[in-house]
Amino acid sequence: MGIDYALFMVGRFREELREGATVADAVETTVAHAGRSIFFSGLAVIVGMLGLLTFRYMALRSIGLGGSLVVLFSVAAALTLLPALMGILGPRVNSVRVFGRAGHEGRFWRRWSDWVMAHPVSVLVVTVAVVLAFAWPVAKIHVDVPSAASLPTSTESRQGYDIIQQRFDSSALSPVDVLVTWSGEATSFLAKLDELYAFGRQLQGLPNVATVTSVVTLPRLDSPALLARFWPIVLSRDRMLIPPGDAIAAAIERQLTAPQLQAALQLAQATSAPGTVLFKVAPSWPPGSQQAQQVAARIRALAPPVGMRVHVAGLSAGIHDYVHDLYDRFPWIIGFVVVVTYLVLLMLLRSVLLPLKAVVVNTLSLLASFGAVVWVFQFGHLDWLLHFHGIGTVDADLPVILFCTVFGVSMDYEVFLLSRMREAWEETHDNQAAVSFGLTSTGRIVTSAALIIVVVAGSFAFTSIIITKAIGVGLAVAVALDASIVRILMVPAIMRLLGRLNWWCPGWLERWLPRLGE
Repeated sequence: MGIDYALFMVGRFREELREGATVADAVETTVAHAGRSIFFSGLAVIVGMLGLLTFRYMALRSIGLGGSLVVLFSVAAALTLLPALMGILGPRVNSVRVFGRAGHEGRFWRRWSDWVMAHPVSVLVVTVAVVLAFAWPVAKIHVDVPSAASLPTSTESRQGYDIIQQRFDSSALSPVDVLVTWSGEATSFLAKLDELYAFGRQLQGLPNVATVTSVVTLPRLDSPALLARFWPIVLSRDRMLIPPGDAIAAAIERQLTAPQLQAALQLAQATSAPGTVLFKVAPSWPPGSQQAQQVAARIRALAPPVGMRVHVAGLSAGIHDYVHDLYDRFPWIIGFVVVVTYLVLLMLLRSVLLPLKAVVVNTLSLLASFGAVVWVFQFGHLDWLLHFHGIGTVDADLPVILFCTVFGVSMDYEVFLLSRMREAWEETHDNQAAVSFGLTSTGRIVTSAALIIVVVAGSFAFTSIIITKAIGVGLAVAVALDASIVRILMVPAIMRLLGRLNWWCPGWLERWLPRLGE
């Protein structure tokens, strides 16, 4: 972000020097125009990052706080330190040129602008088709909380995890824990056998439930009466104390071997306590699957036994709760970021339609970013290049992080582009000339800044953790498409077709809007 702002400021400073302004006037004009754009751009980015602070999870809050502080200090440096450095350097800012000749940077962008202005409909149709081609995998996105499967296969923890998945029943190892509690004088589960047995039968009858393990769901003990005879034998220290004349209890006692008695005793100790019984429900699907999460949700929907409370926990229930809490709040965060960003751009551009257009094209960039992440990491493409093994899901945090990051970063380029167009419009009131001027004057800066972010974010793709790879790929794709397709093709084409409507603002709204940063 700091490099983006520096490029935009220095580019405008060099432009003013080429037009014959003194160093002092060039600095003043640069800060008045480019500095104002940077202020509003940084504000838009900070709004996006602050959206993460509204979540209840510290990992997301820390990213939001860190990102906001980075942008805040980048804007502060661009508006204070950078103008001072430009004033010291003066014309020497053009020293040590790498290639090209001064004043020739805009030729390509002028020709490009003229071509886009001449073919707006074709450009718009093709660019929308390209973005949607990147975005279509979003329709099949499946989010999950990451496990050891997101670690490199060379780590010991990942190797152990893989062995467990191959050789054991992962659902039995990570069941849905259903805790039934009650209060009163009857603390032993023996006093509540009828209610607990009926509830256990309900759990066993749910779809996608493989097994239910508890003190009241034992094989061949298929009635409360049999359980009432079995457990006193197991729990009694003197197993010969069988009620006189109880032939069934005596038969049970004779059939139990010492290992069976020990196993039953361990089960009672592990799944029962005063006023408490634990049911371990193993789904027919892996713990992180949608089916296993649905099992946890169905258990919560069951009516608890009379006079009792039911608590549902375990990995499947935890994933279900985390994902649903995250995405129940996500639409509100989207609304907050979009509305506040619209208002910020409304104050900057003094236009009703341009901020709306900015939000729409940013959304397209986001969808393309999400689609690329799903295609690569959920579908498992390019695993040979990025050195990972696809697990069929996307980290649940990823869409939230990408939205709050990409939306702000993309808005940077929108502000840079539209602010120059606005300047030209105020001077000429010629829409086509304003759009062409904005693209010519900022195209090189926008693509250069985007290339830097693509390289930096793309380097994340070669780390060893999947979520870090996914953030890098998502950000790199979004910025690359944004700078190469959206900003220099789609946006000018839309503005060419809208004509003077781009700059429409009702008189009452114009009077109401504050003139911040003039």
